Amino acid sequence: MRHSRTGSVLQIIGGARQYGAENFVTLLSRELDRIGISVAILAVRGPASSHGPVQVLTAGRRSRWDLGFFFRMVRIIRDYRPSVVHTHGYHGKLWGRLAARIAGVHHIVHTEHNSDFSSQVLQRVVNGVLHRSTGAVVTFSEMLAARLAKEDRVPRDRIVVIPNGVAPPERKLGKLALRVQPPLEKGAKVILHVGRLMKVKNQQLAIRVFRELRDLRPDERYCLLFAGAGEDDGALRQLAMTLGVADRIRFLGYRDDVDEIMRRCNVVLFTSLNEAMPLALLEAMYAGTPIVTTPWQGARELLEDGKLGCVTQSYDPKMVAAALVRWLDDREGTMRAADAAFAAVRSRFDIRLTARQHAALYARFNVAN
Repeated sequence: MRHSRTGSVLQIIGGARQYGAENFVTLLSRELDRIGISVAILAVRGPASSHGPVQVLTAGRRSRWDLGFFFRMVRIIRDYRPSVVHTHGYHGKLWGRLAARIAGVHHIVHTEHNSDFSSQVLQRVVNGVLHRSTGAVVTFSEMLAARLAKEDRVPRDRIVVIPNGVAPPERKLGKLALRVQPPLEKGAKVILHVGRLMKVKNQQLAIRVFRELRDLRPDERYCLLFAGAGEDDGALRQLAMTLGVADRIRFLGYRDDVDEIMRRCNVVLFTSLNEAMPLALLEAMYAGTPIVTTPWQGARELLEDGKLGCVTQSYDPKMVAAALVRWLDDREGTMRAADAAFAAVRSRFDIRLTARQHAALYARFNVAN
């Protein structure tokens, strides 16, 4: 194992998968490396690997009963000798911060990727202690900062707001073709949902909304695509069959060409129960594709009360379907919102800007590029 030079940052995350917080850590680490910050990733689960120039270490946790992973984390942190440990997600918030303290790290930063701060009594007590020894807690918006201070009892002077960021998509020349089987019906209006197939993403609502769409516009040709994999796959397929819409729904699984798919769709639909600042929504803004989302807390702030996309009034399938119809019918309005969203993501939510803001935060702890 290599040893870091003075001034390095070790990012701690649950795994190195390509969803949510874990995807963000990979993107951030690559960009930090590009601007001269020495950085590595420590994953609680999964094999050791590398993401381009960024080394990925692992504690190799095999199951929930494998508690030896914690001591392996402590040993890896001591060997790596980072100036800053930056933790992410549930595993980072609890185990990562605790391991960093035991390993003797003086400077700890934590990013709170969730918007649900509920926890068990013991977790709240431990988190309260760890908050006091954490140099900075990063969140994505002023609304989330206020909630962190009130609900998770993070000292307000420790909270730093740095918006989430995504990488600018690579634009490919030539006509784009959707790799979808069975092929889509020619001329169909395509609705895309992106995200892991899991309860919090609420994909069952998207299927119920799609059923309402067919009642609202029986002569219109619609198709619903799900880009993502997860534990709810079987239940969602069964629901689509039960509601009689399975013939117009495609489950694409995990895809590495989501940007291309987005640019071929008429609208991207988000149905989440709660979010912080979802990467998929920012990617849709970069793709220039109109957005319709349910009203999770923070959606109106992010989409500027409808200027950058449509936020539905409720989670009721009929109301969401009606909002989709209005959005799809208003071509001029949706394109105006998509253009404004593209301008916003370029100026505020680009991973290059996010990385520079993190570099400025690390400079407080004598990490310089």
